[in-house]
Amino acid sequence: MPYANLLWQHPMGDIVKVPCQHLQLKQTGTHDISAPTGITIGKEHDHDTVKDPLGGNHDVPCVHLNSQVKTGTMKIPVYALTPEHPAGDDSPLPAPCVHPLPVQAVDAVRHLVFYTDDKNFRDIAIDLVDKLTALHVRSAGSTWRPLLFFFREALGGNPNNSKDPFWSHYDPNLHAIQITRNPAGINYNFVRSTLAHELGHAIVGQSCVRVPNEGDPHSMQSPSHPGEAMSEGWADFVQVALSRDGRATPGRPTGGSSFSFENRDAGVPKTKDIEYNVMCLLWDLFDTATTHTLNIAGTPTVIAVPDDDPASTPATAFLFEELYGVFSPSLQTLPAGPTIWDIDDYLSRLKAEYPGRASSVDGVRALHLN
Repeated sequence: MPYANLLWQHPMGDIVKVPCQHLQLKQTGTHDISAPTGITIGKEHDHDTVKDPLGGNHDVPCVHLNSQVKTGTMKIPVYALTPEHPAGDDSPLPAPCVHPLPVQAVDAVRHLVFYTDDKNFRDIAIDLVDKLTALHVRSAGSTWRPLLFFFREALGGNPNNSKDPFWSHYDPNLHAIQITRNPAGINYNFVRSTLAHELGHAIVGQSCVRVPNEGDPHSMQSPSHPGEAMSEGWADFVQVALSRDGRATPGRPTGGSSFSFENRDAGVPKTKDIEYNVMCLLWDLFDTATTHTLNIAGTPTVIAVPDDDPASTPATAFLFEELYGVFSPSLQTLPAGPTIWDIDDYLSRLKAEYPGRASSVDGVRALHLN
């Protein structure tokens, strides 16, 4: 998707003025000039003198006519070439924006920075981060790299355009989560589920081992490529793990998703380039069976916890922190390098870290991948 900086009020740049290139002939004033104002015909003399043949002179009416030109002051217009738009033309290319988006709230304890004044949004984000903390993941934000939250409308005006620069996504460069705000109305259940998904990306964005993901539009049950399926499948898994509380229908994430992760959809091909397969596989490894209420900052919070009681659940179930720990290199996984290329790469690291459960990992894989 095209890049637009979330931190600026005008992400695509400021419109600036350049000297107008459109000239026009315009009257700028007048000049006074002396010019003929008319012509009159008059006598050249008041009278003529003629000689009488009998002697003497006589005055007679003058018969010699002449023309006389009258002059006066006249105003004539003055024209000049002037810009058609005196204030200038809009530049064809915007200038970098110099108006930073103001911070609306800071949570110094959790290391969260909010660029939205929507309190409901902030409360949901804090609740989800607290649930990650209860699952022993404390790296959503840090002192040196706080997690930034944005709740901005789509730049193109369409909140359903997955190619819009402000489509919901996680930005690893800023360590920021942007959720697309719908100006027609806000569905906070949808906001919660989307935030939980993007938090799945954010906690990996803070880790030393990453997953290649171009951030392209994707669909739960459609093929993409193995790296994106791993990245999105992990985020889907985190979304469901965070939503799986006492109010959630088993196997369905809070927020209205129609996908079941307890009972696999047999119609989905078992290939590792489909994020649904990755999500179902991770979910079966996690094997959430119970909920537990913790008091977090004075507020009772219901969270999902794995049931590791061998009497009800196989002891091979993985804790969330164990599954997340694969993104932090250990002596066992360090030789594998800083990039997890697909779900099989992830599983090989998980087995190297927990060799006693390797056969169980292979058994779960066989359920979801060919």
